[in-house]
Amino acid sequence: MKPKTSAKTLHMKKVFVSAEMDGTDQPFSFEFIYGVAPHGLTPLEMMLADKGEGDELKLELSQAQIHEVFGHIGFLIPTIRQDPVIMHLKVERVEEPDQREVIKAMAEAASSCDCCGGH
Repeated sequence: MKPKTSAKTLHMKKVFVSAEMDGTDQPFSFEFIYGVAPHGLTPLEMMLADKGEGDELKLELSQAQIHEVFGHIGFLIPTIRQDPVIMHLKVERVEEPDQREVIKAMAEAASSCDCCGGH
């Protein structure tokens, strides 16, 4: 196992996450800028607060909870058909984003709606 670094998920950091779902053999990954949503942190961001590289998190969510937990970054995960969904997340990297990435993420978060998590 690779030793953890001191990089932690904090506001305006770029977070790279790998994920696996029980019942599928299709791992996926996503990245996002932590803390850019206009309505505050999503529940997922709160769960990832101060997690470091290599830290893991297990989520068990109903279909109805997916949007609530992922919020404006929900569009980054693939369509999930099982209910409940058991997801294993791992923080792969945390790094400083480019300023353009932060601005783009803020614009995307501000333009997302409450109905589906993004347009």
